[in-house]
Amino acid sequence: MTGLAFYMDGFFSALLDGHHRATAACLEGQKINCLTIMKVNGYRFEKGKEISQIWAGGNSFAIDILKHKEKVTKLLLKHNEHCKQAMKGNKVDFPNDPNYPNPMTLDLVNQLNSKAKDYPDYLSAAYKPMLDDISFDRLNDLWDKHDDEALFEFEILLKILVSQNPEDTYTALKRIISDVNKREFWELAYNHLATFNNEEVEDIFINYLLDSQPDKHDKIRQLADEFLRNR
Repeated sequence: MTGLAFYMDGFFSALLDGHHRATAACLEGQKINCLTIMKVNGYRFEKGKEISQIWAGGNSFAIDILKHKEKVTKLLLKHNEHCKQAMKGNKVDFPNDPNYPNPMTLDLVNQLNSKAKDYPDYLSAAYKPMLDDISFDRLNDLWDKHDDEALFEFEILLKILVSQNPEDTYTALKRIISDVNKREFWELAYNHLATFNNEEVEDIFINYLLDSQPDKHDKIRQLADEFLRNR
C-alpha cells in the first residue's frame, strides 16, 4: 500500500494520491509508504568531470540509483556549464524557464499552491464544529466587533466561507480591503482575491501598488507583483 506525494519543503510533502489509504493507516496507527516526487536542487562532481551525487528533498543520493542516469547527467552538465559561463560575465542563453534545470516542477508547484487556497487550514477545520452559525449574516454581525473572541470567530468564519462559497465571498473580500479597521485581515483577503483572475482584481492590485510604499516585507505587494506577472 503506497501513496504518491510531492515534496514541498522541510518535513512537508503534499499527498497527491492515496488519501483513503493514508486515512486508514492513520486510524490503525500504521505508517504508509509513499512514492515521492522531489526537485533536484544540487549536485556534486567527482574530479570536476563526472556527477556522483544529487541533492533532493534535503537528502543526498548516488546518481547511480537513477533509472535515466545518462539523461539527467547530460542535463546537469549543461546547466553547470551555463552557470560557469555566467559567473565569468559571459552572456548565457538559459532555457526560458524560471525553474531550469527542473522544467516540469514549477507548474506542478503552482498548481498545488493554487489548489491549497481552495481548502481551509487546520485551524478552520478544527474550529468549524464550534461555530453555531456559518453564514454571511453572521459575518456581518461580527463586522464592527473588535474583542479577541469576535475577531477570532470572524477570521475562522471567513476562511470557512471562502472554502465553501468562493464566488459568494468575493463581495465580502472587497469590502474587507476597503475597511482600514479590517487591516489585520487584508493579507488573507488579498490572497483569496488573487484566485479570481479578472480585470477588477487586476485594478485592485494595481491600486494597492500605487497607494502603498515600497517595502520588501510587504507580502501583499509581493502577491500583487506575482498576480500581475501571471496576468
